[in-house]
Formats: sequence, C-alpha cells, structure tokens
Amino acid sequence: MRSYQKMTAGQLTDTAGHVPNSVLPAMKRLLLGMTYVTGYTLTKSYFPDDYLLTSEFANQSLGYKCLFIALWGKVTLSKYVSCWLVA
Repeated sequence: MRSYQKMTAGQLTDTAGHVPNSVLPAMKRLLLGMTYVTGYTLTKSYFPDDYLLTSEFANQSLGYKCLFIALWGKVTLSKYVSCWLVA
C-alpha cells in the first residue's frame, strides 16, 4: 500500500519530478490496442461468424474455405489481442 501511495503522490519515479519511464511504452501499447480495435470494427462485417454455418459457405471451394477461415481467425483474434494490449 505504501508503494501505491508513493506512486500516486509522484514520489516513486525514475527521476524525481518527472513521469516514470514506463509512461511512453504504456501509451504506445494503448495506441496499438486502439488500432487493433479499429481494425476489428472495420473488418468484422466482412467476416461474420454466422457465414461459416450457411449452405452458401459449404458450397464454396476448399481453397476459398481455407482462406476465409484463416482471415476470419485473424480478425477474431484481433479482438482479444486488443483487449490484452489495452489491459
């Protein structure tokens, strides 16, 4: 608890009177996480989950199915990656 109180009071820094050296890397991770969220939001409509269960998808060629599932997996994974980066 004391370490937390020192940190919030600005006493627990790398150099006195300055922000910790971890602020810039944290902001970079936040920006990267927001980029992943934006990418997920923009591409999710092109790779819906329900499409995998339709007869239209079942009638497609094997190459198309493999490519679609690979891209769908990347888009879905980006949702979780964005949460990990922001956290």
